[in-house]
Amino acid sequence: MRRPLTLLAVTALTGALLTGCAASGEPTCTYDTHPGDALSAVTVSGAFGTKPEVTFATPLKASTNEYEILSSGSGSVSQLGDSVTIDVALYDGATGKELSSSKFDGTNLGLLPLNVESQPVLSAALECVHEGSRVLTVVGDDPNLIKALNLPDKSTIVALFDVHDVNLGKANGTTEVVPDGFPMIVLAADGTPGITFMSGATPPTDTQIAVLKSGNGKTVTDKSNVTVAYSGWLWPTDGQAEPTQFDSTWAKNKTPATFSMAGGVIAGFSKALIGQKVGSQVEVVISPADGYGATGQGAIPGNATLVFVIDILGVH
Repeated sequence: MRRPLTLLAVTALTGALLTGCAASGEPTCTYDTHPGDALSAVTVSGAFGTKPEVTFATPLKASTNEYEILSSGSGSVSQLGDSVTIDVALYDGATGKELSSSKFDGTNLGLLPLNVESQPVLSAALECVHEGSRVLTVVGDDPNLIKALNLPDKSTIVALFDVHDVNLGKANGTTEVVPDGFPMIVLAADGTPGITFMSGATPPTDTQIAVLKSGNGKTVTDKSNVTVAYSGWLWPTDGQAEPTQFDSTWAKNKTPATFSMAGGVIAGFSKALIGQKVGSQVEVVISPADGYGATGQGAIPGNATLVFVIDILGVH
């Protein structure tokens, strides 16, 4: 059975947060703690990776945003432009009621881009944080988040985050020589790929893979969950002036996607990723047999040859 490129399930809470620099593994920035009276009024018990117990006297009210690291991990450090894989629990400051929470059991983790345009408050709270850290935030001034959670205007929200993984913002590996016959790829400054096909070029009959950048991070295995940024095009047919792009994470508020290699993607996508390392960028030309076959799917017609450019941002 050929599978669509589907995201791993995330919590309803994290889905509300996804409104659209690179993790180096070494500290390159200093966390900017924002203390305050509201933050001091919140008590948290429980260890990282376990369901927290969060208590505070109600109503809790803050007019600014306060945040601090409760316990610090030792992994890679997040920077703006990265994304973080998180457990999260949100509470209504007025009532103390839990609004939403992930399971804190290693499943259903959410993915949050650190983007100052779409998520300025949460990005500030989670920038310069090590993997393995627990962060407490009291949100007193974030109209977009309040609206996403269907709360009254000027509500106060208490948010607790466990940062499990830091994912690169774009591939940062060493540039490699691309074999002849592959469509030409050009990159914008933010990493968004564009593509040029040679006039009259015919697609290969089998799946072909080229490494555009070689990373040196964790290796993707057939059991990995992998976070990627990607764009996909149809190989042009006769008389087609421009290639058709049918999907791209770069066009979705630059929000990466997380897939399971254990049966969560089409065969050609899996072949392109398994054995590659975080930080790599891969171009893959996928034959119909390794793609969506004779039937196609959605915007992809039957017997289509696909071309993907994939940035490998994290392995979990």
